[in-house]
Parts: sequence; structure tokens; C-alpha cells
Amino acid sequence: MTAFQAPDYINANYIKSTVDETRGNQPYKVYIATQGCLQNTVCDFWSMVYQENTHVIVMTTKEMERSREEPPRRIWHYQYLSWPDHGVPNEPGGVLSFLGEINAAQQSIPGSGPIVVHCSAGIGRTGTIIVIDLLVDVINRQGLDCDIDIPKTIQMVRQQRSGMVQTEAQYKFIYMAVQKYIESRKKYLEDEQRGRTMEREYSNIHYPIGAKLNAKAPPVAAPSQPRVSDDSTCVYQNLNIRSTHKSSTSNAGR
Repeated sequence: MTAFQAPDYINANYIKSTVDETRGNQPYKVYIATQGCLQNTVCDFWSMVYQENTHVIVMTTKEMERSREEPPRRIWHYQYLSWPDHGVPNEPGGVLSFLGEINAAQQSIPGSGPIVVHCSAGIGRTGTIIVIDLLVDVINRQGLDCDIDIPKTIQMVRQQRSGMVQTEAQYKFIYMAVQKYIESRKKYLEDEQRGRTMEREYSNIHYPIGAKLNAKAPPVAAPSQPRVSDDSTCVYQNLNIRSTHKSSTSNAGR
């Protein structure tokens, strides 16, 4: 290869979920897991993005990490700022919301290629976030009572890219994220069901024929005027809150 020829290799792998038999055995989800850009791989990275028709990029590193600058770009480039190298965030709620926005963007672009996910080496944080997203997708498709096999899912992605999910903390964080998502989803469904029940109860109220026409409306009381105290130190009307002008500690009403 001469100095003017572009390289045809980049440190990246396809990560595919289980197949969907109703779509010709196509995988439900496809990602590209890759390392962060190096100074000599920036062009290769963007060549890959254009070649694969990728519209969503997930970046789990800071822009500067280990004295190496990561080059953010303007293509649905999502960056999670509080994920430490070889560590995990304090709680999974932020990551789940992050993934929700990513998937909404991906689904809004018909025919979009694989989501590109990268960190520094493209295995630890990258593997963790891909595994969480795969498991959330299974729950959404199969319901809350489906079987979730986290070790098997991690093994599946490791077969496609070695070293995915590096640390024990990242392994535990996957469990925390799945548990949090299930709990949140259950609460959402319970609230939704409760709302439907209340709607049915209201819709079952029946009036006798003509009752609405013959019923007299109760007299409407004239609106009461607010009482303003003669005390010049009173700031609020009809409230049991008093604040003197001399006070210097209260910020109410200012």
C-alpha cells in the first residue's frame, strides 16, 4: 500500500442481536462497536460512518481522555459525559434515558445503518451500553415476563468482539440497569391501567332522561374580593404569610 492509498481496516466489529424470523432472519438490532478516534484514524472512522450509512453515533468518553482528544462531529452525535473509564455511572437512570433518546433518533430515520458505539478501546463502556440496549429491546418486544439471560447476552456479544464488558462493576451495572428498567416499566403500565379504570368509571355515570335539562344549577356565589390588610408591612393577600420590610433573611415575594 502506497502513502496515498487509504487503509481498508479499522478496529471495529458488527454486533448483532438475535434474528427476527418474520423479517427473513434479519437481526433485531445491529451496532458497530469501535475504538475512539486516534489522530491517524479520524478519516477512517468517518469513512466507516458514511460507508455503513450510520446516522447515530454514541460516544461514552469525554472529549479529552488520557491526554488524547476525541473529535465530536455534527451527526446525531450523542455523548455521555459522566461515564468514567473502567467504571460505571452512579445510577442507571441516566443511561436508560440516554438510550431512549438514541433509539428515538435511530427510529426516526428510515433506512439508517447501524448505530456506531465507541469509547476509548471500544469494549468496556461500549460493550456495557450495547448489552443494556439489547436487553431493553428484548423486554420491549417480549414483555416484562420474558426470560432475561444476562450472562448469555454478554457471551453473545463477546463472540462478536473480544473483551466486551471488561470489569465486574460494569457487569453489575447491567443488572442494575435491567432491574431499574423493569421497575420503571411496571410503574408506567400500572399508572396507565389506573388511568383507564378511572376513565371507565366516569364514562359509566348515567343520568335519567331529561334530568340534565330539568336540573337547576346551584346558585353561583359572587367572587369574594381579596382582603388587603391595612398593615403596611403585609406583602401577600389572603395568605397567612407575613413578611416585614425590615427582614433581610426572607426572599419570598422578591
